Amino acid sequence: MSDLDRQLRNNLYRYDCPPSVELGEYQLQMLPEAQANRIRAHLQACPYCRSELSQLAAFLQDVSQDLDYSLVERLNIWIAERMPGEAGGQSLAFGLRGDSGSNPVYDYQAGGVQITVEIQENSHAQRTLLGLALGIAVQGSTANLWRDGERLLSVPLDELGNFIFSAVDPGEYELILTSPDAEYHIQELRV
Repeated sequence: MSDLDRQLRNNLYRYDCPPSVELGEYQLQMLPEAQANRIRAHLQACPYCRSELSQLAAFLQDVSQDLDYSLVERLNIWIAERMPGEAGGQSLAFGLRGDSGSNPVYDYQAGGVQITVEIQENSHAQRTLLGLALGIAVQGSTANLWRDGERLLSVPLDELGNFIFSAVDPGEYELILTSPDAEYHIQELRV
């Protein structure tokens, strides 16, 4: 009988408890109200989940002291995805602004924001980056060029979402557009 009891206890232990991920989302207030109410009611009856939630809260308190951003701010960071197409092709955004010629043009998307970057060759083996961000709140937004964890250049977006970096050395960079409510990262931009 003890084997049967042990097997039942193992199979039924916390069978009606929400998964740990769901408890974490509850702690971060990310769940819809109906789901949060269900977990709140479950917590009143389950000492195991209350214990797990208090451990999570303590962990988040310890970790948050080491973070540059709060967890809520981290949720507003978008990683841009390069849109299909060949470099040097005509982008719709730059087609409206003028002919890009043979310069590489890259289109990215992150959330509802579209970012187009054209790379022009200058004299002295340096480059100029022309950028356009559509769908971003341009008031208070900046474009930042990073390399090896260090911000090298920062320029504000104009009222149409344009930005320009002049005299950029060839290499791989990270382009981060920062608006008042979110960040949009292009992680590997080859100039």
